[in-house]
Amino acid sequence: MYNPETGSWMPNEDDRLGTTFNQTPEKLIDNLRVNLKKEKRLWLTVGRDPHKPDKQSFGEKAYNKGYERISSAAGQKATLELAQSRLTVRAFNDCKTELNTRTGWIDLKTGAISPHSPAKLFDKATDAGLPNKATEGDGGKLWDRFLKETFCGDLELIDYVQACIGYSVTGKINEEVMFICEGSGGNGKSIFLECINEVLGDYSSVIPIETLIDNNKAQRDGSAPSPDLASLKGKRFVMTTEPKKQVTIDDGIVKTVTGGTKLNVRMLHQNPIVFLPQFKIWWQSNGLPRIAIKEHSMLRRLIVIPFKNEVRGDAVDINLKSKLMKEKEFILKWCIEGVAKWQARDGKALYHPKYQPAAVEEATAGLWNSAHVPVDSIKQWLENGNYEEAFIHPTKG
Repeated sequence: MYNPETGSWMPNEDDRLGTTFNQTPEKLIDNLRVNLKKEKRLWLTVGRDPHKPDKQSFGEKAYNKGYERISSAAGQKATLELAQSRLTVRAFNDCKTELNTRTGWIDLKTGAISPHSPAKLFDKATDAGLPNKATEGDGGKLWDRFLKETFCGDLELIDYVQACIGYSVTGKINEEVMFICEGSGGNGKSIFLECINEVLGDYSSVIPIETLIDNNKAQRDGSAPSPDLASLKGKRFVMTTEPKKQVTIDDGIVKTVTGGTKLNVRMLHQNPIVFLPQFKIWWQSNGLPRIAIKEHSMLRRLIVIPFKNEVRGDAVDINLKSKLMKEKEFILKWCIEGVAKWQARDGKALYHPKYQPAAVEEATAGLWNSAHVPVDSIKQWLENGNYEEAFIHPTKG
């Protein structure tokens, strides 16, 4: 398969189209000629007159003409150009409600699983499949226990976080939000995000926190390279590195990457690319970031998920992540079940306080307070105007 954006050919691997190919176009043509030779005997029998066995058959004539064509420089060039023109790059991973896994590809709207097919044009896949039905009821116990301990037994919060992860598994961006995972060290925050990141495989990525803080604006001027953003094409779950100190969020970048508009970015020494983001950002930090802008258009994009559990002393298990990753099929299943929970909200936005658990509402209010927005102003905005339309019917994406 040819990728016109990168100018490269993509091999068909077991579960997806590969991103690298160690064969040149010339080698592809050679392989085609070898395969044609193997099929020559089949062509010789097509259209043969049994009464004139010595006369060249229709199939033999067609074969000889085709083989002669593919052996010429002009024919080889035409063959490659034809193959290159059959696909536009936007077709890869184009469906926002499909997820390619090691088991097969999943229709996230229905949960139906189908076998892998090159025709689906996936060049990404999760790093796990779904659990075998024979063991489905016995696995995932450590992951469940980890969630309950990490979120202090708050089942409402766990259910909400699962819906947020489910939204992040899709390619949809209609919520227009960024998640801020906040809590002191040793609370399971990093392990939680790293497990999701690893399980989602090609659909996930990690970006430096500098991408989202306001002292990084110089990188966004003019036509400067932006490899941190360019590398996120086709990604869905993106976690940040953790800042060493309290930082201020770059409101312009956050609005850009959550706003549902196309990004125009480029890798170093490469041409710009334009794409519609599918990714959702999961910021992690030990404390709340600062917000420079005091507008609701910014604040409503930020959802704070509190991590209040503390693991100290002998309770620390340095091998916890590796133990959890032995249940990666069940973690993927948990993520996909989160899609159904997010869809079941029936348009009730994740960022609306009315539809958030108390822990998230309280933590997010702390972020609002740090922005020095008068409480009376917030209450007035919630009580008046068309906020209900903005919250319950976000822009489609």
